[in-house]
Amino acid sequence: MAANKAQSKPKILSRAEKLGLLGKAVTTAEGFGLISLVENTISLSQIEKLGLLSTGEKILYDRQSPGTIATLGYVLAIGAALAVYTIPDDSTGLVILQALLAVTGVVGFAATSVISSTLADLQK
Repeated sequence: MAANKAQSKPKILSRAEKLGLLGKAVTTAEGFGLISLVENTISLSQIEKLGLLSTGEKILYDRQSPGTIATLGYVLAIGAALAVYTIPDDSTGLVILQALLAVTGVVGFAATSVISSTLADLQK
């Protein structure tokens, strides 16, 4: 029975609807102006030509995706820490570079952690 569950396609949209995530996502995107930005920047046909919809669907339904996304977050965090450690503090520009890399690593790690956790919950 457990093997059958692992093989079956997760019901992502019904689970997201049950958790109220779809409405929250749309409201948040509207609040940040992302929907109008996307509407003015790229069309649905362009999104289809780029293969973004099929790629997104593969990521949503692949049960390995949460682990892969979490691993990406760890790589970002470790990479940022290594960059800060190895880049010398000799000039203001290098310190700014360290800070930018550190912030990128922390934000990337946080985002991937939330995304992988949410996706894993949706795939249950």
